[in-house]
Amino acid sequence: MSIQAATANSENFEDSYEAGQELAETILDKIELRKGKIGLLYCTMEFDLNELLRGVQEHIDVPIVGCTTYSQATEDGYCEEAASLLVLTSDDLEVGIGLGQGLSRDMEAAVSHACETARRGLQGEPRLILTFPDVALTPTVSAEAVLAALQRRFPGVPIAGGLPGDSGKFKQTHQFLGDQVYTDAIPVILLGGDIRPVVMIGSGWIPTGTPAIATKAERNVLREIDHQPAIEYIGKYIPSQRLGDPEVMGTWPLAVYDDRLRAISEKYKDYAVMRSPFQYDKETGSIIYAGEIPNGAPVRLAKGSREDVIHGAADVAERLMSHLGDRDISCLMFFSCGGRKLVLGLKTPQEVQTLRGALPKDIPICGLYVYGEIAPIDSTDPNLNQVRFHNTTLVLCAL
Repeated sequence: MSIQAATANSENFEDSYEAGQELAETILDKIELRKGKIGLLYCTMEFDLNELLRGVQEHIDVPIVGCTTYSQATEDGYCEEAASLLVLTSDDLEVGIGLGQGLSRDMEAAVSHACETARRGLQGEPRLILTFPDVALTPTVSAEAVLAALQRRFPGVPIAGGLPGDSGKFKQTHQFLGDQVYTDAIPVILLGGDIRPVVMIGSGWIPTGTPAIATKAERNVLREIDHQPAIEYIGKYIPSQRLGDPEVMGTWPLAVYDDRLRAISEKYKDYAVMRSPFQYDKETGSIIYAGEIPNGAPVRLAKGSREDVIHGAADVAERLMSHLGDRDISCLMFFSCGGRKLVLGLKTPQEVQTLRGALPKDIPICGLYVYGEIAPIDSTDPNLNQVRFHNTTLVLCAL
């Protein structure tokens, strides 16, 4: 039996318990629950999180996992302040769930506990991993380190998800499991059984700057490009009076290339991970990015307009549907960057509209805007299936 999927949405943040009840009842009106089931709950910070979870769990018999977001969307449209629930269910679906706490104190222990707990829920091997680690606002552990720890435990399994948000406040994010609310935690969802997930990314950013090399970088701090202060390279393209403006800097992400891919064949030379700048040091000329940049990596400044960002969404949706061919899918999950939302502004709803237009009619869609995206470049290509941490990128995951 194929997976049944359904979404529900509520903007009733004045009564969070009632909002949870509304979500549960809407799902039950749409689908019949089977043996294998999982509920993915996402919400913005306007809700009483404990009451929202209580309202959901008291009205639907589905294990709930999720996180707070910047905002989210379903096939019914984009919502700035809302709670969204996606339920997947099938007799042929296997689900394992785990959560590790104290991620910033002991990353390996937290990841290990989450993975071991989740693994006990599966009889076979996992085919997809979803995760929402709370590392966007913690300087002691990087997303890259967390993803490396996950991939060591489940080599070759595609991993998708994102870093939780807090409605753009950048103070504290939250993760959910059952009816409990956590911080500094990593939820891990293993999906197995009769599923064939496909994960792909797109961005729409256009490489514009002269190709260069990151000659001095320390994690997410880029100090030198071509042996010169990094800001000198960026400053060739952005007027000096606008260098401190986050909105301007955000429209000029850095494309970071992987020499290992380039060495495989010409086919892979243009694949890059995007890095979003958010601060720079006037004294040293260093730029702080939202993700790590390896020393010696080829880099190139990229540029994008609202139209380019929407075109990137259309492009990855077209590539996904082309790969699927005549195969039916049960739902589409997406994870989009809060940086894309900042660029799109009032046109943010066009992103989910673009995805909806590319899919067959009535396919459930559930997506969230996050503080960093998790996915392989393309799970269908063995050379691109390594999980990576992205900025200003759109991740699509079809089931």
